[in-house]
Amino acid sequence: MKKPHIPEQAFQQVLLLGVLAFLIAALALSSEFFLTWRNWRNIMDHMSTQMLLSIGMTFVIASGGIDLSVGGALALSGVLMGMTMKAGLAALPAILLGLTAAALMGALNGYCVSRISVTPFIVTLGTASVYRGAAIILTKGTPIYTMPPEFTWWGKGGGTALNPPILIMLCVLCAAFVILRSTRWGQYALSLGSCPEALKRLGVRVTAYRTSVYVFSGLMAGLSALIITARLNTAEPTAGVQMELDAVTAVVMGGSFMQGGRATITGTAIACVLLAVIRNGLTMLNINAHYQQFITGILLLVSVAVTEKRRSLSNKKLKSGEKGK
Repeated sequence: MKKPHIPEQAFQQVLLLGVLAFLIAALALSSEFFLTWRNWRNIMDHMSTQMLLSIGMTFVIASGGIDLSVGGALALSGVLMGMTMKAGLAALPAILLGLTAAALMGALNGYCVSRISVTPFIVTLGTASVYRGAAIILTKGTPIYTMPPEFTWWGKGGGTALNPPILIMLCVLCAAFVILRSTRWGQYALSLGSCPEALKRLGVRVTAYRTSVYVFSGLMAGLSALIITARLNTAEPTAGVQMELDAVTAVVMGGSFMQGGRATITGTAIACVLLAVIRNGLTMLNINAHYQQFITGILLLVSVAVTEKRRSLSNKKLKSGEKGK
């Protein structure tokens, strides 16, 4: 009797859940505070920005691209919100301006990738420097402090059980799950990474869809900027440093293929929770925060190695089966 084949994504998600369960059990034994609602609300609150960026990155990687500019877009979007409010603009218009600017930054990335046919890695690496440089130039390297209460509410809330960042994260997560699995846009994003030529033959506007994926990633960076700026009550031109790398790590750890064509929102979400628990555990155990990057790098390498190994084995079995026929 043949053993049932477990898909690569499902295998990786089960593996991540096992590691997550082990960490939760170990940390619960190490500290009685770990399993309290207050601590888990803190974990989800600080995880919200990472989750939003990772969701946007999931769609980009699914389409066969990568977006290394989300950290810079986050910084510039937050700076624009802070500057416009300091200039007298009300909080809501300033937020909409910042989100629109972030979406336009994504549109610029998408235009260069889809219309000019520049490699996504090169395009977004360049625009990352442009966006962050613009944020530093506009502020002259000085953070913008003291935002109005109606703005900071988006980062802290009003003492409710779930803060606005958590609610935003959960709403976007549910929407992204449905979009990737059940909408034409989500399926086209996957097809862009696996067989873009087939989409062209079907008459699909490939360039428009590819650009829209980067617009979505930019919008997620704008939402992250709103949360971080409101939470800290400060618009930092250096905000979001290395967050793009953490987003890529979460997406790949979750089981999405870097080559595109296969992605999972569920896996991305599990990976974000795992990384957030590691971060929280290191803080709780008074371990130097620099170890977080070290552990994250090891988890990324292991997850990529496991995924590639299982994919190569699946391809070999598929080829041998075709030869047998």
